Amino acid sequence: LPPYLRQYIYLAFGKLYGVNFEDVLVEDINQFRTFNQFFTRELKDGARAIDAITDEKTMCSPCDGSVLSFGEVDTMKCTIDCIKGHDYRLDEFLFGFQTDKRNEDQHKRITMVERILDSAKDRGNKVMYCVIYLAPQDYHRYHSPTYFVANYRRHIAGYLEPVMPSYLKNHKNVLKENERVNLLGEWSHGFFAMSFVGALNVGSITLHFDDVLKSNIKVPEAPYIQDKNYTLLMNQEDSLNVHGN
Repeated sequence: LPPYLRQYIYLAFGKLYGVNFEDVLVEDINQFRTFNQFFTRELKDGARAIDAITDEKTMCSPCDGSVLSFGEVDTMKCTIDCIKGHDYRLDEFLFGFQTDKRNEDQHKRITMVERILDSAKDRGNKVMYCVIYLAPQDYHRYHSPTYFVANYRRHIAGYLEPVMPSYLKNHKNVLKENERVNLLGEWSHGFFAMSFVGALNVGSITLHFDDVLKSNIKVPEAPYIQDKNYTLLMNQEDSLNVHGN
């Protein structure tokens, strides 16, 4: 953006959507050369204080945003519910396809999601989910919500439809059809997963520890689903950087 226009554009956007400029690390917003730099602005130290940061059994919000839904993953349907009446199979959401029950050699084939649920049940735990929506005024970076070991990444290429709640109400399959990056691993209570879902004008997903990941590619050269294995310990101060582009 031309220097003489930047400040006016950012201030107008902030006024329209309610951006809190007091939290922004860079005081001279004219230093943001592109709108994307402004959109993914860093915050001042202490702007988001974390309580009990050394307690590995606690969790904080991974981002600014509004909670759309939360609850327990149903052990029969294996679904998450984003907007009332719009549920998703967890296997399709995390892995990009549905896994079916079959009998092979008189032994029941157990799906990946069923393994997750059975493991939690054996530990006396439940598998819970939470869907958080980042509005245009929000700080557009994600952070680790707890101490967890990331073992596996699945990148599912897809569409970039809007994800605002009003749009989701009338478009049922957005969250399973949009491009997303899923991190799977473990924390102190067992299985743990984080999913970053791209959206219209917010399609580039960047993980600071993964220079192989390439999202928001118009004509992908790689297959539809991309995987990578990790052994990374994440904590609540780690930035996972989801960018708008």
